[in-house]
Amino acid sequence: MLASVRVPFLGCIALSFLRLAHTAPVHGAQPAAQVHDNDPVLPWIDAAPAQSLTAIERQVFARPLNIDLDPALKLERDLGSHNDGLYRLPRDYIDHAGKEYQKDLLILKVLKSVNDDSFLEVKALKMVRAFVDSGSLMVSGVSKPVIVMKFQPGEMLPFNEYYIQHPEQQQTMSREAQLKGCDAAAEIGTAHKVFHLFANPRAGKVLVNVDVSDGNITSSHLVGWGPQSVVFLKPGHEPSSSLLYHLCSEGQTRYDTIRGRTGH
Repeated sequence: MLASVRVPFLGCIALSFLRLAHTAPVHGAQPAAQVHDNDPVLPWIDAAPAQSLTAIERQVFARPLNIDLDPALKLERDLGSHNDGLYRLPRDYIDHAGKEYQKDLLILKVLKSVNDDSFLEVKALKMVRAFVDSGSLMVSGVSKPVIVMKFQPGEMLPFNEYYIQHPEQQQTMSREAQLKGCDAAAEIGTAHKVFHLFANPRAGKVLVNVDVSDGNITSSHLVGWGPQSVVFLKPGHEPSSSLLYHLCSEGQTRYDTIRGRTGH
């Protein structure tokens, strides 16, 4: 995807080992799970994940990466507020362990600074098996922390041509994309103990593939795994998949409630 090509915002992640493509939500027909809103912090949320970061986890950007960053490969649509750019790689990549990846299967994210949020983003990407490598890289003459991750195909729903041309279907398409994203969030949360709170296709957190004949969302993929969008689950307090699905599907209200409880 070159600079002249329309490219969706890919957020933080491209999951290839763990497929997040769902043709239909698996939890949609289940009754809403009960949430105790009087609890100051839901018992399964790690309210202070940065406190458990290890010394090794705090060194993930210490090593310089051997990548010639090409400004022409910067993604056209970069709507993230917590990054300094998303890039395609100019050539196939070999990570620090010697494993080779095809360039078309990767994306590179330039972060603004090294801090707890950047460490936690790497941790989340590793947990959901999307991480490839991280380190430092010279960007416009300045050393910046970067993450190499797996590329996820799809596009942001508001930029989809069918969506733009059919305003009468936009609400239905948005809801369908969100529910499929929540289905993925629930599956990942129970399997990998990191829960994506905000599967909102209008906020750049979900990439979709759309059937151009009727506007149906054929697949929906979560992106954006920084600590602004996720919470880590504490061992021994794992919520059910059904509970995670319904928390996610309730959208912004539930996002604000849970995020407030974690102190972010």
